[in-house]
Amino acid sequence: MAIFEFIVIILLLAIVVLLFRINSKLPERDWVKEAMERDRNQKHNQDAPNLKKRRLPMKIAFVLFDGLTFLDFAGFYDVINRLNFFEQTKGTTWETCAMTDQVTDESGLTMKVDRVKPDLSEYDLVFIPGGMGTRKLRYDEAFVGWLKQAESVPLKVSVCTGSLLLGAAGFLSGKKATTHPHAYNLLEPYVTEVIQKRIVKDGNVITAGGVATSIDLGIYVVGLLAGQEAAANVKLQIDYPYEMQGVVEE
Repeated sequence: MAIFEFIVIILLLAIVVLLFRINSKLPERDWVKEAMERDRNQKHNQDAPNLKKRRLPMKIAFVLFDGLTFLDFAGFYDVINRLNFFEQTKGTTWETCAMTDQVTDESGLTMKVDRVKPDLSEYDLVFIPGGMGTRKLRYDEAFVGWLKQAESVPLKVSVCTGSLLLGAAGFLSGKKATTHPHAYNLLEPYVTEVIQKRIVKDGNVITAGGVATSIDLGIYVVGLLAGQEAAANVKLQIDYPYEMQGVVEE
């Protein structure tokens, strides 16, 4: 019996030594990095607009106007309408809105809109593209007055010089923002600082750089509302092989 107990003890010791060696070969966990990642994710979730407290499904308004850049609108639209593919944002609706029943882009393409001058406070996200038309439109009292209805909207988003219109409506006061690189100087009067990056999120306002950034912006907003897995899924759907760069979150 004593020999048997001795053999059992030896076997147990051997197992302990083996487990120790296996564990020592495992990659050491970077606890600091993991903690920072959790903090970042927590901050990301806290910063995300709390749309669920308003209404479901979410409603998006695409604010269009004469002289817009079509790709500013289409790049964001093609990405953001895919929110309906994901359970957490299924049922999302959107409408094109303008001061008139149709608009013409800066290259002469005419588009009919869904609604003429609706109450923008009805929406959960308002998107404004850029284009040469923004230069004069920011001084148009009727348009700017209409845009100001979006003051209570949880998420205001622009690409390119659409940020000039957000600024004209007062939505960039005390905030940092970006726009097309050729229009940084035009944005300066409306913000505390022009950030020369592709996407800038300051509170509930997201501004983005020139034209092609509309696709990046759409993917970023999908990630914000539906999660990073959804954003990665959309990138595969549209064959978008790039890693997003130049994102600043305040």
